[in-house]
This record gives sequence, structure tokens and C-alpha cells, in this order.
Amino acid sequence: MNDTDFQKKVLSLCEEALSYESSERGAFLESVCAGDEDLRESVDKLMRTVGQTTDFLNPVSEEPAYSAGDMIGEYRIVSSLGRGGMGSVYMAEREAAGYTQRVAIKVMRTHVQSTDMMKRFDEERRILARLHHPYIAHLLDGGTTEKGLPYLVTELVEGTPIDQYCDERSLTLHDRLELVQKVALAIQSAHQNLVVHSDLKPSNILVTEDGIPKLLDFGIARLIRSSSSELPDDDDQASMLAMTPDYASPEQIAGDAVTTISDVYSLGVLTYTLLVGETPYVLKAAPRDEMMRQLERATVQSPSSHMMSLRDSGNQGRIGQNRHSTVSALSRQLSGDLDAVLTKVLSREPQDRYPSALIFATELKHFCEGMPVSARADTPYYRLRKFVGRHRFSVAAGCAGILALVGGLAISMWQAHIAEQRFKDLRGFAETVMFDLHDEIADLPGGTSARQLMTRESLHYLDRLAQDAGGDADLQLDLSKAYQRLGDVLGNPTNANLGDVNSAIESYTKALDISEQLSSGVDDDAGVERHKALVHEKMADVLTWNGDLDRALSHSLRSGEIFESLVGVWPDTVAAEMAVAISRVKRGDLLGHPSFPNAGRTADALNSYQQALATISPLAAKPDSSDRVQRYHALILERVGTMLSEVGQFDDALEYFRTSLGVRELRATNSPGNANAKRDVAIAYEKIGDVRLARGNAEGSLEYYRQALGMYRELAAADPDNANAVRTLAIGLENLSDALLANGQKEEAREYFVEIIKVREGLVANNPDNERFVSELEEIVRRAGTL
Repeated sequence: MNDTDFQKKVLSLCEEALSYESSERGAFLESVCAGDEDLRESVDKLMRTVGQTTDFLNPVSEEPAYSAGDMIGEYRIVSSLGRGGMGSVYMAEREAAGYTQRVAIKVMRTHVQSTDMMKRFDEERRILARLHHPYIAHLLDGGTTEKGLPYLVTELVEGTPIDQYCDERSLTLHDRLELVQKVALAIQSAHQNLVVHSDLKPSNILVTEDGIPKLLDFGIARLIRSSSSELPDDDDQASMLAMTPDYASPEQIAGDAVTTISDVYSLGVLTYTLLVGETPYVLKAAPRDEMMRQLERATVQSPSSHMMSLRDSGNQGRIGQNRHSTVSALSRQLSGDLDAVLTKVLSREPQDRYPSALIFATELKHFCEGMPVSARADTPYYRLRKFVGRHRFSVAAGCAGILALVGGLAISMWQAHIAEQRFKDLRGFAETVMFDLHDEIADLPGGTSARQLMTRESLHYLDRLAQDAGGDADLQLDLSKAYQRLGDVLGNPTNANLGDVNSAIESYTKALDISEQLSSGVDDDAGVERHKALVHEKMADVLTWNGDLDRALSHSLRSGEIFESLVGVWPDTVAAEMAVAISRVKRGDLLGHPSFPNAGRTADALNSYQQALATISPLAAKPDSSDRVQRYHALILERVGTMLSEVGQFDDALEYFRTSLGVRELRATNSPGNANAKRDVAIAYEKIGDVRLARGNAEGSLEYYRQALGMYRELAAADPDNANAVRTLAIGLENLSDALLANGQKEEAREYFVEIIKVREGLVANNPDNERFVSELEEIVRRAGTL
């Protein structure tokens, strides 16, 4: 037996021994070791390492049992709550300031055997103590007992394990998915602090009587590993003891690095179990290599198939009743979207799963709301079917209306006023497509080409109608707006676009020419002036990216002047103030934002952003503030943080970025089909990574850059015609490769550089006249040559 096999044998026997009562372990080990003193001594040593000594003649080395009235630190034991693989849990209370605080205390079984280990344990405890989320049991305190055993004090959660809670109340699939979404948000919050749970399972998620899930033991496995990391092979062995095989990720079972993506896998297993009533597979406790063989042999059926072929067929009736349905009906509900989502989250390879708990939660929300899910092939038929499913009555009414309209038009062909009626109908059609339907798909992944087609066709109708209508001011304004919309989709870098900047400038120029002819001041027509200001703003966007900073600043200043003049005149006060705030953001970008072409005026840029923040903060604080207000509030917080980071105020910058991330995550959760909301979350991750990298913590930045990159990949794949999404993917790849280089991981960085060049070559091939795309490709090729 070689050293590797010997160590695996030791680990296997240690794990099996721990399943026996203390009084039975000696006999068990005597039997299995069969006189092999080296084997027995190694097992004894390992069990002592994890606080589970097998020196049965010396009971002092066993984890002490505490009784009611015993003290642990400042806390008096009330009763025992249970015992598990990592330690024992007690209800305790502390009297302070005239009130009694009840808590849960977990006495862990790992000995802290050195001053350095104690420092590490305290540091990890402080990290966990910073986790503040309504769905995470809050860590309150911690320390070591008189016996040298670490303990943690958390809020006392009085609830039921999530699987039991769902079954006792016969929750439907949708109800169960809503609970899982809350759990996912808690996991996401911890991941943002780089805390991994490592042992997600039903017993670690209690649900209170009012339906609030609470995650327990968040980061306990991390503490176990940290406190024993100086002992040989303890990190690997402690992680084995900390995990639950049926819920553990493949990489966790294999002993590879456990990351946030590992938690996403375990969350997928939990979701599968809550929906189907059984885990995807069953693994028996065994040495690591044997468990890997079991996992490789295990087949993960789609949830709908598993529901019809349960391992215990006698459970069919109970599982159906517990979900307020029947097994056959549940199988139909699971087929399609949920099959695809759970198959993706349970992928054996981490890179094939959802890159974050938030994105997984978003997918579940999509399903619950009848929206398309990214795990399914994005075909026109699929999107149409989901749209019809969400709007059954509206679609039915719309079809009836279309039939009525066709019939009415057929009859009108026989009437004298056919020309006038046709004019109105065509104009109404163009306006509906240009404004209503265009806006409906503006934020949907994959909508860029559709927006271009809709805009061009509508513009074609409006242009012809404008020629026929002569001086109709309303129609001329519609035509100007159509040119503005076309400019947006052709090449405005601030939204999904096709990368054709020069054509965008031409379209905006036509829009400005028409609007200038319609009005010369606020007193003439505030609506026209507002549109004119918007076109000036859009023109500044594209001129900036085309390198014409002087003209861009001129248009930006003109836009701001008009918007400010409309405050108090425009009937929608919030919209008027929002326009002013956005104008100041745009000006700040142009003046000094490091990610954009800018004039290098950092102080002026920060001042402009701060003015924008002062304008929008009161609007965002209102309880009925719109999604648009919240989006720009988060964006302006990010902009201020960026400029503070530029001048070295990293602590302040980080606070702004974290606040921005919180707002953006809430938006993404509430608007799961909004591609811009998802992109905003990714940018927030990226910004936190920037601060960590700037402060010299390259390793700490990697996790944030990886999460951002995962989202950018999804967005670019969903809308490959969107040059903005593709370029953002390239930037995300560059940020990650820079962090890898700073962290000494040169080979992995080289691999990303190959991908960056490929992505940027595609951008240039599709937009050969875009000078920025060309220069950015040249720069990345130059950098790659220096590696």
C-alpha cells in the first residue's frame, strides 16, 4: 500500500469511526485495524486532530457535554439543541442591561492548539460577523471554552428544516421556488464577502412560522479548516467531515478547491430535492476515491423523469399530496424550463453551471413569472410561447382586435374616406411598433437586431407619411424621435447597439435638424425641447466614443442647459429632475471617467457626479420611486465611487460600490428579464474587484472579476449582435487576466488573452469603420506579445 492509499484508508476509517458512539469506537477500530499498529496510531492521531479523540481511556480529551446551568463564556446553558459532525449545539442565555438574550451556541470539535491558529479563528469569526442578511442567522459572538474548544454564538432561530416546512404545509412548486430564491439571495450576500457555506442541506436552513428562511452554520466549515490548517492534510480531512455527500459538489467530493460555484451546485441539489422529494442520487459514506466512483456512476435524471420513477415508488402519493398535486401533474410542471434549469445548475463541471446564486435565483424567478429562462434554447417560438403564456387574455383580445381591424379595413376600402383612414392606421401602426413594442424588448437579451428591424421599418412608414402630411408638427416630432431611436440601436455605446457609430451620428443629426425646425425655445413647445435635449445628449455619447471630445462636450452642455430650463415647466417633476441628474452623469463621464474617452478633468468629473447624486438621492429615497430612478441612483453611486478610487480614497469608494451593488441586486431580482439590470450587477462586482486589485489584494479581486465575467458571458451569448455586450465581455476578460497576472498566474492569464483577441477581432470584423474597436484590438495584441 503506497502513502496515498494509506492516507485514504486512514481517512475512511476515521469517518466510519465517527458514526459510532464513543463507547463502541474502540472495538470497531480494534476489529478493522487487525493488529496494524501504524494504521491504528494514524487513525487515532487524525481523530484527535478534529477534536474526536479515540483515546477512550482518557475521557478528558472527548468534547465535554454541557448541562443546564453550565457557563460558556458569558452565556448560561439552558438546554441541548442537538449534536452533529462538527459539534454540539445548546440553547443559552445572557443577562445584560436589564434584559435576557437567548442565543444558540455551537461548541466545535476542533482543538485550537496554537496562538496563531487562535488568531486565524478570530479573524474568520470577524468576517462571518459582518454578514448581515435577513435570511442568515447572525453571528453574535465567539471564543474558546476552558478546554480549548472554539465556540460560536448565533441568534436563536426557532424554525423547521426547509424540506419539513414545505411538506407540512403542502407547498406548491411555485411556493417552494419562492423560498429557494430567498435562500439564494442569502448565499449571494455571503459570497460577496467571499464566505462559502460548504454544507448547504435542509437541516442547515430553518424556516420560521412566518415563512422566513434562516441559513445556519454559514462559514463553519471555513472556520474548521482555518483553525486546523497547520496540521498535515487537515484541510482536506476537515472538509470531508464538514460536507454532506448527497449535497456536496463534485469538486468538494474530489478534494479540489471549494468556491462559490460549489455552493451553487449544492443549492441546485437542495432545489431538486424540494421539488422532486428525493435527492438526484445517493452516495454512501466511503473513502474519497470510492465516493468519486459512486458519483461518476450516478445518473442525474431530469426532475420530470425522476418524478415518474422515484427510487421509493411507495412515496408517490405522499410526495404528490405534500405538493398539493399529483405525481403526473408535477412531472408536467417540471418538464421543460425546470428540467433545463436544474440540469444546468447540477452540471459536473463548475464552468457549465450558473456563475452565481443570484443568477440561479433569477432563473427561478423567470420561471415563476412565465419569463424565458437562459437554460433553454432561445428560439423565436420559445419566446413567443412564453409571451403568450404570460399574457393569455391580452393576446386573445389583441388577436380579436387585429381581426376586427382587418375586417374594418376591408369594409373601409369601399368607403370614400379610404385615404384618410389608411393614413391614420399606418401612422398608428408605426407609432406602436416604434415606441411601444420597441420599448418592450429594449432590455431583453437578444433584442438588438429585432430593434433595428422594427425601427427601420417604422421609420420607412413615418418618412413616407411625413412627405404626404406636409407640415404636420406632431408627425414631424414622431419622425425625429424615430431617427433618435434608430441612432440608439445603430451605435450608441450606452445601450445595446450594433456598433455602427458613424451611421448613428447621421441618424442623430437628422433628428436634431427636424427638432430644431419645430421649436426654438421652452415657450414654444416643452415636449419638443425635451426631445431636443435628449438628442443632444445622445449625440454627445457617440461623439465621445468617436474621439471628438470638443464637439461632444458642446452637445453635453447644450443638453444640460435645456434639461435644467425644463425643471418646473415639464409636468412630470421626477422625470425633469431625473433628466438633469443623468445629464450631469454624462458630463462627468466625458470630463474624467477612466473607463471612457475623457478630457482628464478628474476633479470636475467628481463634482459633476456629486451634483447628480444630490439631485437623485431624494427621488430614490421615496418609497414609490420607480425602477428607473433606482437604476440611475445605483449608477451614480458607482460613478462617485470610481472617481474616489481614482484619487486613492479606496475605503470611501468601496462603501459607494457596495451600496450600489445592493440596489442593483434588488433590481435584478425584481426584473429578472432585464439584461441591463443583470449587466449593472456585473459591473458592481467588477468595481469591487477593481478596489481590491488597486489595494494590492490581487487574489481577493479574482472572485469578483470571475462573477462579473460569468454574467458578461451570458449577456453576450444571449445577444451576439449587441456590440456593447460583446465589448463588455472583452473588458471583463481583460480585468480578470490583469488580476491573474498581478497574482502571478501568468499561464491562465495567457489563455484569457487568446480569448480576448478572438472577441475583439469579431467586433472589428463586424464594425471595420469603428476606430475605437480597431485601436482596442491593436492594444490587446500588443500586450499579448509582451507576455
